[in-house]
Amino acid sequence: MRRHIFIVACIAAAMAIVYAFAKAGDAPHAAISSRELPQPNVPELLPGSADSTDYVLVRFWDALDFADPASGSRDTAFIERGFLRFAGMLRQASSDSVRAAAVDTLLRRASADSLALDLLSWVAEANLNATDSPSYSEGAYIMFLKWLAQSSSIDPAMRERYAAQLSDMDRNRPGDIAADFSYTSLNGTSSTLLSLVAAHDSTLVVLYDPDCGDCHVLIDLLGADTLLRDAVDSGTMAVMALYPYDDTELWRRTAGDIPSWWITARTDSPIEDEGTYYLPRTPRTYLLDRSGRILRVRE
Repeated sequence: MRRHIFIVACIAAAMAIVYAFAKAGDAPHAAISSRELPQPNVPELLPGSADSTDYVLVRFWDALDFADPASGSRDTAFIERGFLRFAGMLRQASSDSVRAAAVDTLLRRASADSLALDLLSWVAEANLNATDSPSYSEGAYIMFLKWLAQSSSIDPAMRERYAAQLSDMDRNRPGDIAADFSYTSLNGTSSTLLSLVAAHDSTLVVLYDPDCGDCHVLIDLLGADTLLRDAVDSGTMAVMALYPYDDTELWRRTAGDIPSWWITARTDSPIEDEGTYYLPRTPRTYLLDRSGRILRVRE
């Protein structure tokens, strides 16, 4: 019952946003202008390209007055064009702290107008959280969610929705100790993730779906990596192809597609359904050290 009420509230909030844009003459996908957002001038004293990128990123939206609708702050096409450039620069920033500062600066400025903030939030989700988007980035979207989920400028129902998204996504991120789970390998041996990683300097876990074309491309690419093969042969590293779903017959039938020097395994329980791991798409890889700390996630 509570989940039903929550879903209804989110739908109502989303409809209210669309109605507000329509009332203001700024319905989503309605272009008002074709101009580009002016970019800040980079001081000549900045020594390197990374410093220049960081400087522009944090000040990217300075030329836009979000409090003034005439500036284009409610123009979907204008905001989305600028956002795509902004998202590209986020990837090039020198550190997460710079990225977080840029996101915080943007959202604080946008909160001067609730409609502009709603539009920006919608654009961020459409581009950063859609798995088929070229700008897809869980890490970047999580930075938006951390701000949106606690902002008093956001409608309470939408704020609850953002908090739920954050709870799902912000787990097993770089720097975290990976959540443990049990698995069974193709030869019938059972173990746990943290037991496996404790026996090697590093472990690469590739979560895959046999019906996923991108998974086969990645597996073939890694399977041809001679340095990776040498590390596995020396015992310093382990590579596991992990099937996280429940079609055991499909898993066994396609296990021959996995390199013979990998560990081919399936989880003993649905780790996504249990909320242990967030798996919006495959392939997904985790690189872990001996302690189980996540060094890198390929989304």
